[in-house]
Amino acid sequence: MPLKNSADRYGSVTRFLHWAVFVLFVCQYVGANIMTNLARDKTLFGLTQGDYYNWHKSIGLVLLGLALARLIWRKTTPLPDWAPVLSPAERVFSHWNEVRLYWCMFLLPLSGYLFVMAGGFGVKLFGLYDLPNPIGK
Repeated sequence: MPLKNSADRYGSVTRFLHWAVFVLFVCQYVGANIMTNLARDKTLFGLTQGDYYNWHKSIGLVLLGLALARLIWRKTTPLPDWAPVLSPAERVFSHWNEVRLYWCMFLLPLSGYLFVMAGGFGVKLFGLYDLPNPIGK
């Protein structure tokens, strides 16, 4: 499979970025439900509530990086042609849905990061490195 998109199909880089973002957003959703419903003194799969919060924040930053990579790749690599069966209205609808999803890919992790930093909670990236707080509390 070619790395770049062709006129009739998506390339492997586009597919990887698509599925990586999808899988990580699903993980974020599941993890968010676990961390908000898990008591502070309990563990699930060997992880505490604090561990889930740290992983959630770290994966969110990875998602932000993947979203940026995806946007850059999208702007520098031509897309395959539209499916001929799509009407002009369906193409417009698809385009605007894509725009909304890109906004979500950026706004969800960015707003989470800003709220965490403004709240003074900080981010310890995968438990290894404390990120500086650009906002301060």
